[in-house]
Amino acid sequence: MKTQLLPKICLVAACAALPVAADTAALSPEHDSYVRKDNATGNSYGGETKFFVGYASATAIARALLTFDLSTIPDNATITTAALSIWQTGDDGSSTNADMTISVFDLGSTLSTETPSWTSAAMGNFDVASATVLSTATLRARPAQSGGYGLPHEVTFDSTADFVAAIQAAYESGAQAITLVLAITSPAEGGSGRYWAQFDSTEAATANIPSLALGYTVAAVPEPATTALFLGLLGLAGFLVHTKGTKGFSKVTKFPIL
Repeated sequence: MKTQLLPKICLVAACAALPVAADTAALSPEHDSYVRKDNATGNSYGGETKFFVGYASATAIARALLTFDLSTIPDNATITTAALSIWQTGDDGSSTNADMTISVFDLGSTLSTETPSWTSAAMGNFDVASATVLSTATLRARPAQSGGYGLPHEVTFDSTADFVAAIQAAYESGAQAITLVLAITSPAEGGSGRYWAQFDSTEAATANIPSLALGYTVAAVPEPATTALFLGLLGLAGFLVHTKGTKGFSKVTKFPIL
């Protein structure tokens, strides 16, 4: 029994010798813009201080695009949390005074420009109905009205397993970047009423710009002495596994195992 237990103890000790460092990062978008279905080829919104999400009619639909550079995350990192914050900064006077839900999606490719359009290659192949929702947030279309709240108002898309997985996959890709799509999902795009939400972009140069908050861990690089200990313990574990079941004596050395 002692022979069976010692290898496990050695393996645990070896793993414990390699510490894991936890850290966080708050990233601002490299690019942020929005696209409109009623101006399908228009791409002049990247320089604006605001972006919009929602719809004003069956064809006047707006989606936001936020691209984040992940290359500043250290090598060999494991993403543990991912949350997005944007700031609602306006009250559209014509919108319905009711709740609306915005969802975050992974575009699936990286936009390296401030001038995307609704019909660009990446957006043209993107379908909200079939895409995986990474996270959602509910807000008021008319925040300044009854049942609303003061502005500016922080809207947070909480961390989920799908959100973390999407960031990890993008981080491990050659691009080391991700473009997130923000679209209204309740009510569905182009439905009845008007749900048109306004947010500050990075060009607003205020404290209320979008931010991607990440948590991650990185296995520390072991010192030479730690490496030697790790290898020694693994060797001992292997030796004990090879010789277990011999009623306390090694088949090779015939010496008692203490």
